[in-house]
Amino acid sequence: MRDWLNYDTWILSDPHIFHDNIIKYCDRPYNCFELIIKNWNKLVQSKDYIFILGDIFFKNYEAATEVMPLLRGHKYFLKGNHDKVKRLEKLGFIHANDKFSYTINGNIYPYETFVDEETNICLIFTHRPLPIKFIESMNWGENKNYNVHGHIHNKPSLSLYRINMCVEVRNYRPWRLKEILDEIK
Repeated sequence: MRDWLNYDTWILSDPHIFHDNIIKYCDRPYNCFELIIKNWNKLVQSKDYIFILGDIFFKNYEAATEVMPLLRGHKYFLKGNHDKVKRLEKLGFIHANDKFSYTINGNIYPYETFVDEETNICLIFTHRPLPIKFIESMNWGENKNYNVHGHIHNKPSLSLYRINMCVEVRNYRPWRLKEILDEIK
């Protein structure tokens, strides 16, 4: 088990900092980047772990060097479709996964998992949502698997077993892993 992924870990997805068009595409408030940074630092302390499910910055990695010192916590990430792993690592992010992935219909889904032993709930963290039939086929008997993901922004997850962590549907703030489990229970 990874020490950094625990009940107190903060989770969020798809902040897309410096992606000006995301404001229009996802009907975000004009000050969304400032709001994300403000909420991040209001909640996350320097000693905390935060796990970003992809698409942290959008292209402007030079400006990101100015923002990084402002963001609290030990930062782990899954690669999103807009992320450059080496650039994020140079900024101080830790790549959470380059070992585990599902390949479904030719698409690769890197993932991390967390199991709540009290409830037998398994959270499968991905950037892109897993296909509904795939995640629902994993739920039988005592198995309770939920896909915690990003990528779809303000679109619905379309399954009880998928949990969208994109900032647009999460009040532009990170959420503790235990808050996500409470939502499921």
